[in-house]
Amino acid sequence: VYSMTIELYPGLSEVERDLEEAFRHYLYYFPDKTVPLVYSCITGFNNSIITGDSALGIGLDRYLGADCEYYPRLGIYNYIAARMTPLYIVPDCMYGWGASEWDFTSMNYPADNVLTEMIHEGKLRYFTKCMLPELPDEIIFGFTSNQMNFCRNNEGLMWQYLVENDLVFKTDQFIIRKLMGEAPFTSYFANESPGRAAGWLGFRIVESYMTRNRDISLGLLMNEVDIQEILEKAKYNPE
Repeated sequence: VYSMTIELYPGLSEVERDLEEAFRHYLYYFPDKTVPLVYSCITGFNNSIITGDSALGIGLDRYLGADCEYYPRLGIYNYIAARMTPLYIVPDCMYGWGASEWDFTSMNYPADNVLTEMIHEGKLRYFTKCMLPELPDEIIFGFTSNQMNFCRNNEGLMWQYLVENDLVFKTDQFIIRKLMGEAPFTSYFANESPGRAAGWLGFRIVESYMTRNRDISLGLLMNEVDIQEILEKAKYNPE
């Protein structure tokens, strides 16, 4: 594993350059925050990104390419291995750093339900997009082009399904996992949908909220715990 990793990553100059640019955006939005020290390591395939108080670790053995011979042996599904490529290192770093800075549990949201999980995930993806504004949405979300097209073409139908089936405020963790968890597709929607599709809807709610409320800074968004207010002010009504 070590030799394979070193062969693929003899140096990390490109990753370093892209991370430097991303954290420049981070300091622009959050001038009082500190940029973490970034390390690369081999984790025995356990962790892609490791975060601490002021450190961020990259498990390079989790980015050896979708066709890496070790991944099937470890029981890693193809739809997950598809994202275990060099292309995803920097977006995973920024998403992971955002998720550690605005950890779901420490946010103390009033309720843990489908909508809260959707919007929290949406906030993290929106944060990642702000840090990496040139990156296509497909990479931000880890979707294929077909999956992204499905989401865009069926946004209204997916939201309508959640509303009409009274799923939006469900607190059942099984339902939340089916809508938000890793899977080849989101079982409440069509087989052509990506897994985690409800998280994309959460991003669209957040995007609408930020577009309609220009006075809200990224910092205010990330710290907002009133999920109902975000939904109401987003005036989210996809066709």
